[in-house]
Amino acid sequence: MVPNARFEWMRQSQGGTRSVDAQLVSDSTVFTSVPVPVFDRSAGSVSVGASAVLPGGVNGFANIERLLGRDNFRSTRLTVGVRIEF
Repeated sequence: MVPNARFEWMRQSQGGTRSVDAQLVSDSTVFTSVPVPVFDRSAGSVSVGASAVLPGGVNGFANIERLLGRDNFRSTRLTVGVRIEF
């Protein structure tokens, strides 16, 4: 059994207020600009898992990853796999 862990952090150093411009297809005189909310400038993820080498050329692994630092948003990813020699 071989454990593993990973930590990752990202920081957006540039950016500013953004907006989306919209226009009605049926009436091209109607035009609006909608401000886009500014997302968190820092975020990261942490992952832990393990892999195993088993007899007969079989390898297995499992990892779970969690997103960190985002307001009003959660993400968890589970990865499981098997490798078989043939």
